[in-house]
Amino acid sequence: RYGCECARGEFCHNGVLNIGDYICQDLDQHGVLGKLFAGECSGYTLRIVGHSLGAGVAAVISTFLRPRYPSLRCLAFSPPGCVFSRRLADECKDYVTSYVLGDDVVPRLGLASMENLRHELLLCLSKIRVSKHSALRPKKRNESISEQNSRVLYKSNADIPASEFWEKVAEFEDVQAKKKTKSGPDICLYPIGKIIHLYRTSEDRRGFPALSSLGFPSLFFPRKPDNYVAKLAEVDDLQEIIVSSTALADHQPYYVCQELERFAQSFGLE
Repeated sequence: RYGCECARGEFCHNGVLNIGDYICQDLDQHGVLGKLFAGECSGYTLRIVGHSLGAGVAAVISTFLRPRYPSLRCLAFSPPGCVFSRRLADECKDYVTSYVLGDDVVPRLGLASMENLRHELLLCLSKIRVSKHSALRPKKRNESISEQNSRVLYKSNADIPASEFWEKVAEFEDVQAKKKTKSGPDICLYPIGKIIHLYRTSEDRRGFPALSSLGFPSLFFPRKPDNYVAKLAEVDDLQEIIVSSTALADHQPYYVCQELERFAQSFGLE
């Protein structure tokens, strides 16, 4: 319908695809872009912007409109990790740039990463060697994460004693493996375009980390600016969900905008 040959034979998240298609049909029905470029926006280029699910929709719209507007660019902030199949996710690097902040969970969300997280959580619960009360207690002063893990968890699966819970976990994993074999290979979807990852190089904070991690703006619960470094990332770099105190806050538009503005200022940009 839209003449985008690059997408032929590729797959897309169904909900994102439907919304993108609806918006493009609405634009065509009312001739919005044609009127703008023929009138007050003559000579302008087209830039499509979105955040979170909106970033995925923006990428779909950009793919649909690019045959008509080959110079268009898409800026996708904190996009979902399951938008396009692999070839299209790579090919749209020519016109889609994605920005991912820190440990943001959303660009890492996908079927494989969620299944892996479930597996790791069940395994971690099975390896706890102390009471629930002791396991949930904050780590001791000056105790490293590795020291805390050694105190709370068994070192390997072989050390886990037989229990009803461990047997149920093994049974569950076996059932899931058989289901996947029966249903055939999954269609994997990936984050989109050229990915710029702002990754944290310090963990210094102030304020209320628990509330800040839920995304409350720093106007009420300030956190000290972290040190970030920007790098180009590949889709394979975002295939594992990171469980951290900022996995939710790093997705909030306030913090994404804040860090991008700091980067722009470091390059002398207003």
